[in-house]
Amino acid sequence: MRRGPCGGFTLIEIMTVTTLLAVFSGAALMLSATLFSSDRRCEGYTADILGSRRAVIAISRDLRQAARVVVNGEDVRVVQRGGEDDVIYRLESNTLTRQQGERSTVVTHGIANFAVQPNGSLAHLRLTLRPRNPQARHTATLATTVRLRCPEPQETTNR
Repeated sequence: MRRGPCGGFTLIEIMTVTTLLAVFSGAALMLSATLFSSDRRCEGYTADILGSRRAVIAISRDLRQAARVVVNGEDVRVVQRGGEDDVIYRLESNTLTRQQGERSTVVTHGIANFAVQPNGSLAHLRLTLRPRNPQARHTATLATTVRLRCPEPQETTNR
């Protein structure tokens, strides 16, 4: 860097700094775009997991109050004590619904598999989430075991 009587930077120095600035700016832009898209994917997946956790809690509460659990193919019937209407859980096109009497409500979406396996005074509950990305190799499964309060003989039938 040779300084003349006026001082300042040479054209080569200014072009080098401009090129480095452009490279670092491009890299920072690509990194931020990747982080934002990753964040959006994670938010959706987190919402699915939270919805499934709420579903497990609600189903567990029904199972704890059950007099009997009947699994009939895809339907899980939770026979209530005290003359209340039975609760039926059904998985149709990745949506888990809860029906009690005439009232039907959506429990959660994005479920690939739903299973309740009664075993004496216990009921094993498992929800498997549908992957948001069709190419995904891994799925999340939430599982718990619930102790039935007043167990009666359990029934399991297949269609």
